Amino acid sequence: MNKKNLKQILVTCILVIIALGSTSLILSPKIVGADNGLILPVKPVIVPQYSSHGSMSITGTATIECAPDQLSIMLRIKAESSSSIKDAADQVATILKNLIDSMQQLGISKDDIESISYSITPKYDPTYDEHGYQVGQVFRCYEVVNTVKIKIKDFDKGGKVIDAAASAGALVDSINFELSSEKRNELKIQVMTEAAKDAKLKADAVVTALGEELGHVTSVNLNDYYYQPYKYWDRSMFAISLDENQVVPPTSILPTDLTVSANINVVFDII
Repeated sequence: MNKKNLKQILVTCILVIIALGSTSLILSPKIVGADNGLILPVKPVIVPQYSSHGSMSITGTATIECAPDQLSIMLRIKAESSSSIKDAADQVATILKNLIDSMQQLGISKDDIESISYSITPKYDPTYDEHGYQVGQVFRCYEVVNTVKIKIKDFDKGGKVIDAAASAGALVDSINFELSSEKRNELKIQVMTEAAKDAKLKADAVVTALGEELGHVTSVNLNDYYYQPYKYWDRSMFAISLDENQVVPPTSILPTDLTVSANINVVFDII
């Protein structure tokens, strides 16, 4: 290619840039056969540009109602001993073993039985003087508590699990309908996607009504993602004056729908 032809190409490119105004022209020359000095003609790549004269902040929201896929039963295994911590701990270990054995007989895997907390607490009784005023305390026993969570996919087994736990010597503290981690992640993506679509829908409606056009997204902020298990039954809801053995959890358990929601703030250019 001679200098005259190259000059003509450059002049043409400059004229195109001037004609396009706010449109950028990116030239990507490609050299072929460097040894023989051959250069192919430049092919222009056009990248659209625009001038923003403002911005708009929109909040998109979404809510999904869904059925739970997991039932969680919180159990409390408790033992007391006035002689030693080891004695109380051994009692708890025996109850836990019996509990696991009974759960496995119901077809529940050990992977679905999780120890949430383990505590050792010395217990004291108050002492009073002749006027009825408390003047001190005296050691009563060591209390060992192991809190265990059992996850169930088959809701029909809920009643059987509660009965087996009671037979093993454990107390039911709460029953919750939940979403498994896999289902929770799936719905999180879904609800955030719907919230983003809602923000785009609102933004399109507003700029159309104003006779404007929507530009690029300049920022995105996930304000809130909300999910809470449904507490079906909780021992703490009952009067503290009742003996804990008098509070009996239900064995007929019906699932309740859960709510997953999200809201997202998006800032768009206005052009």
